Amino acid sequence: MKLRRRKPDERPRRRLSLMSEFGRFAPTRVFLAVLAGGLSGCLYALAIPLILTALSGPEGGLTSADAQVQMFLGFEVSNGRLAAFFALFCLLILITRATASILVARVSMDLSSNLRQRLCRRIVQSSYPQLETLGQAKLTVAVTDDVRRIIGGAAVVPQLLINGVMLVGIFGFLWYINTPVFLFVLGAVIFGVVTFHIPLLFANRHFHRARQLYDTLEKGVRGLILGIKELQLDRHKRSGYFEQILQPCERELLRSEKKAMTIMLAANSYGDLLFFFAIGAIAFVFVNYHEISGSDLVAVVMVLLYITGPIAVILNTLPSMSMAAVSLRKIEEILGKLPEQIEAERPLRQRDWSVVSFAGVGYQHRTDKAHDGFTVGPLDFSIRKGEVTFIVGGNGSGKSTLCKMLSLHYPPASGRILFDEQAVDAECIDDYRQNIATVFSDFYLFDRLLSPIDDAKLEAANRYLCELAIDHKVQIKDGLFSTTDLSDGQRKRLALVVSFVDDKELYLLDEWAADQDPVFKRVFYTEILRDLKAQGKAVVVVSHDDRYFHVADQLLIMEDGKIVEKRNGDEVPHVASTKVVEATPA
Repeated sequence: MKLRRRKPDERPRRRLSLMSEFGRFAPTRVFLAVLAGGLSGCLYALAIPLILTALSGPEGGLTSADAQVQMFLGFEVSNGRLAAFFALFCLLILITRATASILVARVSMDLSSNLRQRLCRRIVQSSYPQLETLGQAKLTVAVTDDVRRIIGGAAVVPQLLINGVMLVGIFGFLWYINTPVFLFVLGAVIFGVVTFHIPLLFANRHFHRARQLYDTLEKGVRGLILGIKELQLDRHKRSGYFEQILQPCERELLRSEKKAMTIMLAANSYGDLLFFFAIGAIAFVFVNYHEISGSDLVAVVMVLLYITGPIAVILNTLPSMSMAAVSLRKIEEILGKLPEQIEAERPLRQRDWSVVSFAGVGYQHRTDKAHDGFTVGPLDFSIRKGEVTFIVGGNGSGKSTLCKMLSLHYPPASGRILFDEQAVDAECIDDYRQNIATVFSDFYLFDRLLSPIDDAKLEAANRYLCELAIDHKVQIKDGLFSTTDLSDGQRKRLALVVSFVDDKELYLLDEWAADQDPVFKRVFYTEILRDLKAQGKAVVVVSHDDRYFHVADQLLIMEDGKIVEKRNGDEVPHVASTKVVEATPA
């Protein structure tokens, strides 16, 4: 079975960017937000000439605001018409700014939700070996932290837009007041932008390094939580885990984040003061070389002071935008490593079968620093409905890999897997997967019955809970389990209940009895397997319990990735042979 992979040259992969993603996701709302933000920025820019008009006297100089005084709500208001216009002006700024912010905020939340769902769907559609290569830590950080940072970056987009347009409008007014001053300030801005971006490049490198370290830290914290029992029993191991794994990663992460934020904040401070330097240069140097009136000089200084606000806002948004850009690139990288198995979900088709056959099937694990490229196969055997097959062997013999090929999680590198005469391929793999129920040794127990449930299934589930003696621990209400906080053996029993409710054709049970007490081991081997067989199910059991090998209709003994012996049930005595015992770890 070889699944189709999209080749790099079949469709060029587009590069993600924050604004382009916004535009593609909700173009109408983003356009309206840009329009409202631009209008808000223009209104902000017009505030300065409006205020100067209100304060200017007949001769053009500044005067006290005592002309044309009118009463409004008990207050004296000068220049009533202009004051009313200014109030309307401020209301328009409020409406346009709020509209831009709300639209972008809502789009960013929708986009982040869509991005999370896209990631989750790509994860679910990707091959299991590819997910193993990426690792749980990277995927978890991408779905949680990276999406959260993208939201943070998106949240500042309205401010960036509004203040950017405001700057353009203010510079236009500055050009109107005095062209030489405008050219001088424009030169100062260009110089400031260039000198500001040099340290920004270094800060982004440290942000990127910090993002990579979050994957390592997530893996370390997960190991701490899952290995807490072992760490609590040995102080030296506990100290070693902190000193060798957690603390070095935490120190490096802290160092990278501190460097990035230090550079960024220092650059922001430099940007904030740039216009004060420009004000000083104009007030003490520029006036000595260019003619400028007192009123124009006051207006220029007021404009430059007004500019510091939007400049500060823009500079303060840059860290969030930088981190969002890094996270977006990280998600792009992960999406690029998650090829879909199927271009689009096809309607499921019911496929009847009676025998699953492996014909020269082989699989090779990846080869890298952590993996030796262990090979399983070639394997030739058949699994029939109404029969119980045991797979036995020592650790590292290839049992788990065989099971994952049988459950259609691992695509074989060679040979074919056939359901009757139909070879499994990309067209039918999802159809046959619907026939398989598994309880792996590293299974995950969901907190509910996810498959559609009716009264008959609910009644069956409650009956299975009673038969497996966990009805006093777990109840089912509206498809939800009352608890999953159970012992390992009870969790496996509950997982088995779920598989019974799903009512599949092929059951794959990986060392299910390993965590059960002797009573439930006997129930499993002598009653549960018998009942599944009587129902015409194909049952595959990975087991080390040699005293029950005689229950099997077929026994497959594995060593070094190969099936070294096959036995029928009537050839297996109640006590395992020497060869079987040697293949079974102590």
